[in-house]
Amino acid sequence: MILFFSILLFVFSWHDHPIHVSVSEVEIGPDKITWTARIYKDDLLLALYGIRSQKVRNAHDDDIRNDIHHYLSRKVSITIQDDKLNWQLMDVQPDPEALYITMSADYSSAQLPALVVKNQILLEVYRDQKNLVNFSWDGGKKNVVFESGDDQELISIQ
Repeated sequence: MILFFSILLFVFSWHDHPIHVSVSEVEIGPDKITWTARIYKDDLLLALYGIRSQKVRNAHDDDIRNDIHHYLSRKVSITIQDDKLNWQLMDVQPDPEALYITMSADYSSAQLPALVVKNQILLEVYRDQKNLVNFSWDGGKKNVVFESGDDQELISIQ
């Protein structure tokens, strides 16, 4: 019986985590938008390099930071009145399972009646990927789930 549970524990610990989800917090300030995403390390490595591993060499390594910035700049976009924001990578912080990645972009508050947000994080990797995003701004909040076939949303800021 102990052998059975040991084998079962080994099998389940060896497989990927069962859910494919990223969670992001987006703060919309008067002249800057800050996007912090929590993404499982093994999923991000699969998207970046085609490998599956729990180990990220060093989240502060310039090559990894550049690859993360390039990937997220392609997969996450915010457009305000036909102007696509340019993301700057601010920080990459690892925890045992995931990376917390913070990007920011400046904009003119005079432009801001609404945002067109596109989130395609890991959609090319997993068909069942869900990207939960919690938007907040002075006087408002909105929570959105982005997924395959539904990866864009208009967010009204009023």
